[in-house]
Amino acid sequence: MTDAKTLLLHIALLMSLRASATATANALPTDSCGTALRAQLVVVSPGDRLYQQLGHCALRLQSEEHGLDYCFTFEADADGTMADYMRFFAGRCRARWVAVPTAQYAADYSHEQRTLTAYTLPLTDGQIRQLWQRLDEAVTSGQTLPFNFIDSNCAQGVAQMLSPYMSLREPQWMAAMDNARLARHALSHAPWMQFLVVTLMGTEADGHWPLVRRTTPGLLPQMLTGGQASGQATTVRASVGSEADAPIRPGLHTYLTPTFVFSLLLLLCASATVLDWRGRCRRLTRSLDTLLLAAQAVAFMLLTWLTQVSGIFATAPNLYLLPLLPVPLLLVVMRRLSPRRDRTAVTATTRRAFRIYTLALLLFVAATPLSSQLDLSHQLVTASLAVRSLSYSLFIYSPNTFST
Repeated sequence: MTDAKTLLLHIALLMSLRASATATANALPTDSCGTALRAQLVVVSPGDRLYQQLGHCALRLQSEEHGLDYCFTFEADADGTMADYMRFFAGRCRARWVAVPTAQYAADYSHEQRTLTAYTLPLTDGQIRQLWQRLDEAVTSGQTLPFNFIDSNCAQGVAQMLSPYMSLREPQWMAAMDNARLARHALSHAPWMQFLVVTLMGTEADGHWPLVRRTTPGLLPQMLTGGQASGQATTVRASVGSEADAPIRPGLHTYLTPTFVFSLLLLLCASATVLDWRGRCRRLTRSLDTLLLAAQAVAFMLLTWLTQVSGIFATAPNLYLLPLLPVPLLLVVMRRLSPRRDRTAVTATTRRAFRIYTLALLLFVAATPLSSQLDLSHQLVTASLAVRSLSYSLFIYSPNTFST
């Protein structure tokens, strides 16, 4: 009987040792009663990949008593592959909470030449313990959640975790901005990403999203307020470094901005129109038109899919679908497919259609002050299409020059 009791005690002891060995390494011990706890918001400067352009943020929790120092990060399961980009643009990315030792977390981003800035959060030890427990449960559950560039990104994950202790407020300068102006401000370092985001916003560009949707990693320190560490509402302040310390590395995307590239496109289209007027370099100008019309059609289909089908942005009417309508391509194809005996009448009709289309594009350019979504870089594309459309109506399909 005694041997049986001894055996049972040994089994119970082994099971308890196994349970303690498999406990989460980043968990704060439940018997912790020390006061050497610290919580920080860590903001990472933007990276080179498309989905890194807004930067990243995480929660750093420290316990000197137990030698624990972890960054809890809500991050997408992505490695920068083509499949990851396709999931990103389809709005099908998934993300999860991960706990990483702070030394490793800093080393990973330092390898990418990205700057980390820490902001101390005004939380009591009790609040930090509670936050630590909630984060540890999120990590150990392994649950994946939808990851969307606007609706469910890392900044919103952090804000949601801090919501029982701190709240979001909108600075006065930020409240005065509509969505498009705020996007341009947050992405001022990444012109092409700025161009893409504003393109996808549609009519939401002129609106004012709920505060949580306007949250980005770089803006989060200015938006968090609250806490009971000092007995009153306290705005989060930088404790190490400054956002201004984050270097902006010059590169191809810095110099070849959308405005510069599309200015060259407009100049190229204007030069092609002059050549059409003089009846020169016909093969060259037709090659340019082929590329331009194909790009317009592809851009129209891609923008339609991104705004109306994929889940990356909320569905909203998009103004840029109007100038991207592949009307010129349809007109050219219809004329090519028309019977030769009807070619003269069809050509006259096509010329009138191109004139109407050109007028519509010019009116669209004139409407630039009416919407924040409409800006110089986008309208340079519209102007380029208008110039080539005008060339078709005046020169290419003119009976006094030549026909195609």
